[in-house]
Amino acid sequence: MRRLAALTVLLALTACGAQEDPVRRQVLKHEELIADCMHRNGFEYVVAVPVDLAVQEARRSGKDLDTAIAERPKDPNDAVLAKLSEERQNAWGDALYGTETTPGCYNETYKSAWGKDFQDLSGKADQIVAKVQADPNVQKALKTYVECMRGNGFRVSSPDSVYELGDKAQKAHDECVKPYDTAYDKAYLKYSR
Repeated sequence: MRRLAALTVLLALTACGAQEDPVRRQVLKHEELIADCMHRNGFEYVVAVPVDLAVQEARRSGKDLDTAIAERPKDPNDAVLAKLSEERQNAWGDALYGTETTPGCYNETYKSAWGKDFQDLSGKADQIVAKVQADPNVQKALKTYVECMRGNGFRVSSPDSVYELGDKAQKAHDECVKPYDTAYDKAYLKYSR
């Protein structure tokens, strides 16, 4: 879920021609607005630079792609979600990203942070995500992830479906998802340029 959010932010920044330090400041401003909104809705949310931006910053500082991806920080909100029941995880996601009938904190705060309407940019983000998900390397990594999880006794169709299994699957997921994340991040950087 967070990939789409970070992807949309980065698309907006690319369109605006923003530089590295202002980008980080804007991202953190948006993260703070999101956190305030989430707290008003009764949920914990940790302000952090999105993983995708951290990888791009590492690349700008001269690290090769594999190193940048290997050294990417974990999203602290994954730990927040891991502590919640399945029902609360779903409610947390709805509060952050919205539902079909209500906008979430991400969308509600987007224009205040970026000066652009989220809906205008989300169509472009959807196109990139579709390309990333169709990438042969990502498809191969997805198959490997699913097989790894099955080998650990869990039936999933994607890394996102692990949240339906709750805490019991988290250790296996952390082990199995690394190659998938690497392939996804490489494809994301390829298609978002």
